[in-house]
Amino acid sequence: MKRFGSTLLLRARKAILLPRFGRRASLFAGEGTEFREMREYTGEEDVRHLNFQAFARTGKALVNLYDQERRLRLRVVYLHSASMALGPASKREMAASLLEVLGALARESGDEFAVTFFADRPRPALAPCASLRGAGDFARQIAALPPAEGGIDWGALTGWIDRLREPEYILLMGDFWDFDVCAPLKGRHTLRAAVLRDRREYRLPRGEFVAEDLIGSERFGVRVDGAAVRRYREALERYDRESEERLRRAGIGWERFWSGEDPIPPLARLLGRE
Repeated sequence: MKRFGSTLLLRARKAILLPRFGRRASLFAGEGTEFREMREYTGEEDVRHLNFQAFARTGKALVNLYDQERRLRLRVVYLHSASMALGPASKREMAASLLEVLGALARESGDEFAVTFFADRPRPALAPCASLRGAGDFARQIAALPPAEGGIDWGALTGWIDRLREPEYILLMGDFWDFDVCAPLKGRHTLRAAVLRDRREYRLPRGEFVAEDLIGSERFGVRVDGAAVRRYREALERYDRESEERLRRAGIGWERFWSGEDPIPPLARLLGRE
């Protein structure tokens, strides 16, 4: 954890902070008065920032991006669901490493940084140490969370976000296996989602097993054959597509992070740095 986090921070500095070196720019791009760059319109940006002169020259829909004039708080909301708590530990380890790195990057760029753990209500996280010499702070806090017995209370989460008084850059972090929000959430906040995945979740071993209901503690026999493996994989892929569509309808930009794979490119995209 410590070695991985330190290496990740060095690479994140190079990919995310160095392009803005010397300007003390905000960690994330947004709406402001200082022009940053143009990029191709994706459908998520404010249409008021479309550059029609550039369109006339190039024939491409381009949008102007600006750096924040007044810095927003970067708030990471760790979604403490049963699937995150009881699934592969690699997802929790990846979340803890990303939290450590985002905190360090925010401090170096002068942005406010906060972490909230959420299942059915918000639980503020303790502030991490000033450097990664204490890597593992968030891992310990995640491990100490009360047992998660179900999914996220999305109604409570959306209500809590709506009650936040000041505009914030909110990064929701979890596996989103139970994501159930279809109405637009964006409002005055900038919302993004880091969808954490482990490829082992998509693999169902064949054979006969004894399964246990983790909530009711009931045990029962299960036989997994080739047809069951195929149906399982198809069900997960279908749910992924449905979840992605819900995120789109909720106005939340998202990136998928795979445990054991390079997290820097999706992190840079989430922060608007690619």
